[in-house]
Amino acid sequence: MINNLFILSRGISNHYTPKNTTAIMRIWETDIEIDNSTLEFKNFTIFNYVFDDVDSEQISYPIVGTPNMVTLKGITKEIADQIKQDFESIMGKVETLIVNCHAGISRSPAVALALNDVYKLNLLDDDEFRCMGRYSSYNKFVYAKITKIWDYLKEEDKKN
Repeated sequence: MINNLFILSRGISNHYTPKNTTAIMRIWETDIEIDNSTLEFKNFTIFNYVFDDVDSEQISYPIVGTPNMVTLKGITKEIADQIKQDFESIMGKVETLIVNCHAGISRSPAVALALNDVYKLNLLDDDEFRCMGRYSSYNKFVYAKITKIWDYLKEEDKKN
């Protein structure tokens, strides 16, 4: 049973030493190479996801002073579904879940809040997500996309 749900930055999670069975959901930017080397010997179950901190599935913009464009990719149905599957695979097997992104202020709080709300974990303080709260800058698009997709998948499961 998951008793602890931590939202951390990548830097802090790299130095976290687990005190019990722990899984970590790591959110990476599309332009960063996935590197779990700092966690290899810490006995984590590690899941990696790649999406940028944007409020749509894809956004492109020009690089000033060049003819080049940058394309950022937001969370997709496939990623949301994978997060759901991964979470369900560790339920009952780990005591602590860490969700981290680069800074731990936007994408990871959105994913953690979605897990907390959908699975009724009651491990996060709602006040931290309100105006001026510690996680008030969580990515609302990521949260809405995940919860909408998971609600849809739940309804589909009921039909089958």
